[in-house]
Amino acid sequence: MKQTVLDILQFLFDHCVDEEAELPLDRGALQAQLMEVGFEEHQVEKAFDWLQAFSEEAGPEPRHHRNSLRLYTPLEQEKLGIEGLGLILLLEQSGVLDHHTRELVLNRVMALEGETVELPQLKWIVFMVLVNQPNQDTTVMWLDHLFSEEGSTRKLH
Repeated sequence: MKQTVLDILQFLFDHCVDEEAELPLDRGALQAQLMEVGFEEHQVEKAFDWLQAFSEEAGPEPRHHRNSLRLYTPLEQEKLGIEGLGLILLLEQSGVLDHHTRELVLNRVMALEGETVELPQLKWIVFMVLVNQPNQDTTVMWLDHLFSEEGSTRKLH
């Protein structure tokens, strides 16, 4: 089975949040447990690097001009696809994503090293970014409801 960084992150999220399982809190013990479950060591390492970079990106929101326009690089376009770009645009126009959270989402997508991001994976990344932002409770509940109504096979939380 081909495992991706997102598979590992989703496994961690499912088992740490949904089931409130007693997982070890230190990185080494979590990595060992993930490898016991069957994830490959190099993918587990990449997943923890992804999480660490994610936590380091949190910070004050940079200032953007209201009328600024975000142009996507060819690599971003390829990685997100038309559906992914459409979802990001919809979430921006709906006020769910602002400039700062959109860039956090894009940074996390681009950190996945060449993996094409499918729509359910992108939704999960958006959810992860918003869950980790202050004052996003209503937005997160709205997204959870919206994404689960669309026939997604996995609930976001």
